[in-house]
Amino acid sequence: VCIGEVGLSGEVRSVAQLELRLIEAEKLGFKIAVIPAVDRDKLSIEFSTLEVRWASTLQTALDASGLA
Repeated sequence: VCIGEVGLSGEVRSVAQLELRLIEAEKLGFKIAVIPAVDRDKLSIEFSTLEVRWASTLQTALDASGLA
């Protein structure tokens, strides 16, 4: 799952309720989550089955997801 907002210049921006979105993604069975790098210090929980990857641009998000 990829969570974030993409700006016009390709930067990945933060979104509201990120931790709740990640909890739901894990419940739904997602194994990898690509989230905005700006939220690296804001994430206060760890996940048992969800691997969190960080992205600052759209290209790094695609690279982290394995889709590029």
